[in-house]
Amino acid sequence: MRSLLTLLFFGLIIWVVYATFFGSSDDKDKRDRLFNGLKETGEAITDILKSQKGLYDAGEYDKALDKISGVIDQLKKEQDGSGEKAAELARLEKQKAELENLIQRYEADKERHDKAAQTPPVNQGKAKRAETQTEEPSTAPLEKKLAEIQKTLETLSQ
Repeated sequence: MRSLLTLLFFGLIIWVVYATFFGSSDDKDKRDRLFNGLKETGEAITDILKSQKGLYDAGEYDKALDKISGVIDQLKKEQDGSGEKAAELARLEKQKAELENLIQRYEADKERHDKAAQTPPVNQGKAKRAETQTEEPSTAPLEKKLAEIQKTLETLSQ
């Protein structure tokens, strides 16, 4: 499967080069539409990442964490000592702790990224500059863990 995708990728590259230098105007139009589609896809992905970053900065994950804590406390009060509910509750508390850990790591990565972005590179070789440049941290692990916790909450509330 991977070799097929690689073959298709290189085939596309060869077609783009052909269309650029030897292709008809129709081929060039198709190439331009391809590039515009890729550009729009890249912009959409960037918008999604910015909106998720905005949600994090607005405290949406903190609100969700507070809500989860409230549900855990409520379930502890309602717990009648049954083993099944106690096991689910313990699992939920563990997932909450994992989410808090992910949030702390995200904040540390974000702080490190912001600090690296503010520090201009000073007469460094390409390899050294590449080491100091970091990507902005992703909120994807946070979203995944939050979805996992919400699924657990749904099973508990049934």
